[in-house]
Amino acid sequence: MTGVQTCALPISDGVLDGQPLRRRPHEGTAAEAFLHTFGYQQWKSSALKEAAWNCLTAPAGTTTIVALPTGSGKSLCFQLLAQFGKGLTVVIVPTVALAIDQCRAAQTVAPGLSAAYYAANDPGVDAGQLNESILSGGTKLLFTSPEACVSGNLRNIMERLADAGRLEHL
Repeated sequence: MTGVQTCALPISDGVLDGQPLRRRPHEGTAAEAFLHTFGYQQWKSSALKEAAWNCLTAPAGTTTIVALPTGSGKSLCFQLLAQFGKGLTVVIVPTVALAIDQCRAAQTVAPGLSAAYYAANDPGVDAGQLNESILSGGTKLLFTSPEACVSGNLRNIMERLADAGRLEHL
């Protein structure tokens, strides 16, 4: 079989619906000047603006849950926390690949933000240097796996930071 096959079902016969409609309308809203430092001229939606505001103003020791659709800007919430926070912000992701992608995205959006990912036995990461950067405050945003948080060296580091009041967001 060669060539590309196309669908031969005629729309006019009622077999197929018409062209799909965009279900999520553009909801952008003007951004404050601080958001321009992240390269954004507007918020993706008023819901994202509200989520970010709630994250940034949440009292210490409280939990904030952000539930927005995929691609709606949730990552900006933890990027803002790390950018404007004093301690470490840890983001737990299910895979190392996602940690690497999120880390790269954060470094692209906020070039001055010191972001890193923590993966056990990664030959591309100097574990000793990363541990020192985390402990000294040189790393503000850390992406890691659930496993790394509950076992091994990162757990000890996180406990030390928590005891010192420097584990700011999780």
